[in-house]
This record gives sequence, C-alpha cells and structure tokens, in this order.
Amino acid sequence: QQNHHHHQQQQQNHQQPKKRINSLRLKETEHVEFIRKSSRDTETIEYALTEHLRLSGMYWGLTAAALMRRTNEITSKDEVVQFINECYDEKSSLFAGAPGHDGHVLYTLSAIQIFVLYDCLREELSVQRAKKMCEAIAKLQNKEDGSFAGDEWGEVDTRFSYCAFSALSLLTHGMGEECFLDWNLESLELQRGEKEENTVKIYNGRALEIMRKIVDIDKGCEFIMNCRNFDGGFGSTPGGESHAGQIFVCVGALQICNQLDLLYAGEEDNEENDKLAWWLAERQVKVGGLNGRPEKLPDVCYSWWVLSSLAALKKKHWIDLDKLKTFILRCQDDINGGISDRPDDEPDVYHTFFGIAGLSLMKHEGLEEIDPIYALPVTSVRKIGIESDWY
Repeated sequence: QQNHHHHQQQQQNHQQPKKRINSLRLKETEHVEFIRKSSRDTETIEYALTEHLRLSGMYWGLTAAALMRRTNEITSKDEVVQFINECYDEKSSLFAGAPGHDGHVLYTLSAIQIFVLYDCLREELSVQRAKKMCEAIAKLQNKEDGSFAGDEWGEVDTRFSYCAFSALSLLTHGMGEECFLDWNLESLELQRGEKEENTVKIYNGRALEIMRKIVDIDKGCEFIMNCRNFDGGFGSTPGGESHAGQIFVCVGALQICNQLDLLYAGEEDNEENDKLAWWLAERQVKVGGLNGRPEKLPDVCYSWWVLSSLAALKKKHWIDLDKLKTFILRCQDDINGGISDRPDDEPDVYHTFFGIAGLSLMKHEGLEEIDPIYALPVTSVRKIGIESDWY
C-alpha cells in the first residue's frame, strides 16, 4: 500500500508542474504581469501593511519595468504622476509614502526618481516647489556633525544622507541652473562650440556647486566617513555594525558629492579601499547569492546593494558574476512572475526590482543598463545631464 501511495505521489508530482521550473531565463512577461497585479491588488494584507511606503513600491515596480523597457504596461503615466502629487506634504515641503502621511526624505527621493524616470521633472515640479524641497532637505542636516535626519522627528541614518544628496543632485541637474539663479549664483554661459564632454563636466560641476549652496557637502561627507568601521565597511551611525545596505548608501553619497577619494585618503597602498572591496566580495556564499553581513543567509536584494558598491569601486569582477546571475534567476517564480529573496520563497515587488537591477548591473541580455549610484536607467539620468564612468 505504501509503495502504491508512493507511486501515486510520484505520478502526481510528474503531472503537476512545480512552481519553479528554473529555466534560468528571465521571465520578463511574467514579471511585468506580477508587478501590474501587485500595484492593483488593494485587498491583500501586504497592501495594507505597506500602505505607508506606497510611493517606494511604485518606484521599485516602475523602475524594474523600465529596465525591461515595459513601463507603459504597468499603469498610465498620468495616474502615476497624479498619485505622486497627492503624496506631497505641504507642511514639510517633502513627499510622503502615501497621501495624508508625513513627508520624509526617503519618499521624496522616490518621487523625484519617478519623475526622472518619466522625464517629466520640470513639467511636474514648479520652480517654487523645487526650491522649497531643497530648503526642507537643508533643514534636515545637523549643522554640527553633518548628519541628516529623515524627517522632523530626527532619526539619523546614513541612508538619509544618501537620500538627501541623491535627491538634490537629481533636482539640480533636472531642474536646470536657471531654477536656482537667484540664489546668488552667477549665470554660466556655455559656449555653443564647446565639446560635448566638456559641457557635461562643467554641468556636473555646476550642479555640485548649486548643491553646496543648499547643504554642507563637506560636513556631510565627514559624517559618512565617521561611520566607517575597522573592517572597511560602514554602519548607519558612528560605531554601527557594517552592513551591505549602509555601504551602498555611504559609497553612493560620497560618489554623488565627488568625494569618493576620501576612501583612499592617507593610504599609501590603497589597502583600506581594498579592505572595503574585500568585505563586499566576501558576501558571496556557496550558492552564488550575496548576504548583507557575515554569517547571514543570501538574499536577492544584496545583489544590488553589494554589486552597485563594487561597481562604484570598479571591482565588480571581484565576485563570480555568473554564479550570482544563476542565483537571481533561480529566485524567480516561473509561473506567476516575481522574484523572491531566495529560491522557493514568496516573491514581492521589492525583491523583483533588486533582482532585475542586479541582472542589469551585470549587463544581462535585453535589459536596459542601470546607473549603480542613482538606481535609475542610464538613459534616464543621461537625459538630465548626469554622465559618469562608474558603469
């Protein structure tokens, strides 16, 4: 009888396709459908629990779709833009995670990123609102130590330093310097005959100059360096444990402020910088995935946090990219779409975005290339004049 039952079970197993077929091909159509369904399904408990970060969810889903060149299949641009504008919080002059919530620098960055993704920053942000947002971000900086809080309640974290610098950089590039001319900046007339790359250099430098008028960049970078640990990594505050997510935000913030060389300061043989790259490279585990800190399980989201940091340090090749690619593809739900944290778990939009972003960083066939610092398609950041050599 037991044998018969076992035989029946085998037959059943044979008949029912497993949830994961693991063809190791990126299931784009299924993922787009998964993102579309996730954005529409307002009845689920997940939807209720994540209501406060709806705007970030929108950014993850839309950017993942943009990397697959399929944004228009998710929802209409008008619907997205209307929702973002409903999230604006007049009181704080920042965007909130959902309408009726308090403004926060995290969601402000998400809103700006989506506007850049749709190439409609100037269309959607008035000069007045853009300036108010810049002033609101400036207010979040502690003048003493250079750190940033996320909102008026004052929690400090290096994540917020990155959000502030990234938001300001996208704003100053995207709005154009004429938006800020009355902030005692002299106008810069570019000679029409100037070489293209020269123009870009001047413009990148110009955006940074405008940012310097808004926040204390040097103090801000000093705070980030104070969060560096003896193992080469970075924590959320000085003395905080090194973590891959915090390393991404610290390296990204330094890169945006053109101060990545602080990593090498005073080091004859660049050993310190190598220490950081080694710490990141050691995040790869046997199955090919990456973890966020020693002794932890691998998780698809670190495909992004670790790899983008290595990309900024120009050391992506320090890990086995093929094994990482295979790990991400094994985390797909081949039937219903979506990518999970590790194989056979439930997928969600967060991991779907970071999985696709990781594959994009590895130049996966058919995907748009992503910028490892701004976490947006390279084509989108180029449109607002951000050129870089870190891909």
